[in-house]
Order: sequence, then C-alpha cells, then structure tokens
Amino acid sequence: MTKLEQFKITPDTLGLLMYVDLNTNPTEYISQQIKKYLFEIIVISENQLNMADILEKQGLVKYIKTGKKDPWYRIRLDKKGEDILKSLSQKPEHSLAQNCWNILSESYKQDDVDKSKIINQTKTTFYISEFLYAKDNIGKPYTEKMFKALVIDYLESFSYEKKIYVKKTLNLLFDPSNKFASKFSIEDCPLWSWSENNKESIQKTYKKLN
Repeated sequence: MTKLEQFKITPDTLGLLMYVDLNTNPTEYISQQIKKYLFEIIVISENQLNMADILEKQGLVKYIKTGKKDPWYRIRLDKKGEDILKSLSQKPEHSLAQNCWNILSESYKQDDVDKSKIINQTKTTFYISEFLYAKDNIGKPYTEKMFKALVIDYLESFSYEKKIYVKKTLNLLFDPSNKFASKFSIEDCPLWSWSENNKESIQKTYKKLN
C-alpha cells in the first residue's frame, strides 16, 4: 500500500501539500495561492473549517514562528506531509515483499535463531523489496518459494553452536560498510551474495520444499 492510499490523499490535497512544500522560500504568487486555497475557502462539509485547519487536524501541516504573523506565511509540512511527498519518488513496495518478510522471520524462528536477531520489520521489508526488484531487473525474478529456499539454505550453513553468528534480519538484507548509507546496493546485501555464490545448494534446498 502506498502512502497516498494509506492516508487517502486526493489529487486536490496533494496539490495543496506541494504548495505548502514550496513555502520555505515562497514567491508572492505562491503565498497568495496558499492564502486563497488553504485559508479563504471554507469547506462546508467539514464544519466550516478551511483546508489549512483540515490538514493540520490530519497531521499533514504545522506552523512555525517567522517574522510574519499571517498564517499563510508560517504554514509548513509536518513530518507526515513530508513523507507523503517523498514517497512519490519511491518505487511502490514489491508485491512479494511482505510475504517474503514473513518467510524470513518464520524461518529464523523455526531454525531456533535467537529472537533478538529478528529486527526492524519495516526497514527489512523495504530492503527485501529492493532485493526482489534487483532480481527482476537482471531477468531472474524470485518467487516466494525461491526466497524461502534461499533463506533456509543460508540458515542451514550454521551449526547449532554457531547460530549466534547468523546476521540480524535487517543486516542480512543491507549491511553497508558505510554506516551512514541507506540506498540499497547488491554489494551491501549479504543475502544477494549468498544467492550468487551458492546456487547449487540453493537449488537442492528448493527441490526439497513442497
């Protein structure tokens, strides 16, 4: 589900958020458009509120202190509003990402990996999505069964005594040498390396699955 769907953002609301995003360094034209469409137009169906009031109630905008008192100069995007606009430039989550997270976390549990290794579902699912898109892009799309075989093959490489060395779920998908990095790359994905370096054993694991 995209953030537009999650927060039920309509085209009209999205346009207003884009204008508010420009309000950090606005021209007079932008300021007047914000004044007109967010403050002067009253929405009858919303108890006589203007759009600025409605967006504030939804947690999409906020007000800051500036040298100007008029609210149309002081209105800014709140974090939720910023995240919605940022999401427009991101790929939608891969259709198999959530199911693959479930496979990953359940495989860890079934293999008696310490539960402290199962971390950060949201970020891990994001990098699972990137992993799946990367496989799609090289013409080797993964199914859920293939992902399960890959994870099981990785976990079975550890004896019981060495399970403490199993990577945390997030670090299995993204473990960059630069700790400030956030963009997925196959070079920073241990699971990708495993998939490329252990094809024969992964295939054997795949054939054993129902």
